[in-house]
Amino acid sequence: DGLCGGPLAVANNAPLILTDSKYFSYAVEYAVAKDIRSGYVLGGDGLVSDKAAGSIFDTDSIFVYADPQQGN
Repeated sequence: DGLCGGPLAVANNAPLILTDSKYFSYAVEYAVAKDIRSGYVLGGDGLVSDKAAGSIFDTDSIFVYADPQQGN
């Protein structure tokens, strides 16, 4: 995910935050400190739950573009 996320972050002139559900509180702190309100979550909810992603971006709405486990 980091290998794919790096070029995505560069293309969007955005930070790359690597985390998982266990340590997402650090990502939340960083996002709040940097006023980050939107972004992409790579790896699916098996790595970062929808709840964790919503906390990072301070939203209840998570849009799934592709989930390889569901074949889309």
